[in-house]
Amino acid sequence: MSAESLRDPRLLAQQAAGGAGPLLTEGRSEPADSVAALCADFSEVCASAVDPLEIASALEFDGLSDQAVADRYGLPDVFALAQEMFQRVPRQPAEPEPLSDPWHTSRLRPALHGLLYGLPAICFPAAAGLLGGPGVLPTLVAALLVAWGLSQGLAYLGYRRLGMADTGQTRRVLRAGLVAGLAVVAAAMAAAAMLLHARADVVIFGAGEGAYMLGACVLMVLGADRWLLVALAPGVLGSAAGRIQDEIRAVLAGEFRGPIDQVTHLRFDPDVEGFAPRGLPLWNTHKIA
Repeated sequence: MSAESLRDPRLLAQQAAGGAGPLLTEGRSEPADSVAALCADFSEVCASAVDPLEIASALEFDGLSDQAVADRYGLPDVFALAQEMFQRVPRQPAEPEPLSDPWHTSRLRPALHGLLYGLPAICFPAAAGLLGGPGVLPTLVAALLVAWGLSQGLAYLGYRRLGMADTGQTRRVLRAGLVAGLAVVAAAMAAAAMLLHARADVVIFGAGEGAYMLGACVLMVLGADRWLLVALAPGVLGSAAGRIQDEIRAVLAGEFRGPIDQVTHLRFDPDVEGFAPRGLPLWNTHKIA
C-alpha cells in the first residue's frame, strides 16, 4: 500500500477537469455509481474529513484492502479511492455537541453556602460566656486563619481531581487532605496553648472551629451541603434559644425594675410621707405617724 497514488498525475488531471467522467485507472474504468454508493455509505466520514487520509483510514478499518479496491472499483489502492471520495463529497463538518457547563448549579446553592458559613457565628455569643482567660481572641483568630487557608487549598485539590477523575478518587484525595489538615490545626492549637497560655477549653473550641471549616470544605466539594445543616442544627438551635432567653430576661428585668425602684425609694426616703423605718412593713407606717 502506498500514498503515491494521491499524487497520481492522471487523477490530479481528472480532478482539475471536474471529475465528471469515469475514473481513470491503469487501463480500466469504473462506473461512477459504485463509488457514489460507497460515498453514501461513508457520507459522515467524507463530509467531516479534512484530508483524504482520514477516509483511507476509515476504509481500511472497514476491511477494504488494495486488492479489494482494485477488484471492485478499478482503482490502484485505498488511497486513490479515498482521494476520489474526498473530491466527490463536499465538506460539511458536523457541529460538535455542546459541552455541559461544569459550573451549572441551582440558584439556591450559593445562598445555602452563605448560610452555612454564617450560621456558626450564632454559636459565638453563647460560647463567649464560657471562654475566658488569656489569649482567647488570638487563639480563635489563629484557628480561623489556619483552617481557612487549609480549606482553600483542599477545595482546589478536590475540584481539580473532580475534573480529572471520578468521585471515588476525589473522595480519597479529600479524605487524606482532611486528615492532614486536622493534624495542622491540632499543631497550631498546641502552639497557641504554649505561646499564648490559652486555657484548655479555648484550645478545644479553636480546634473544633478549624475542624468544622475543613469538614465543611470537603462536603461542599462533594455536593453534600445538606449534611452541614444536620451537623449545625444542635449548636445553632441551642445558641439561638439561649440568646432568646437572655433577651426575654433583659426585657422583663427592665419592665419590673421601675416599679421596684419606686417602692424602694418610698420605703427608705424619710422625706416622703409614709416613710417606713428599716425593718417595718410599709402598711405599719400609719402607727408611727
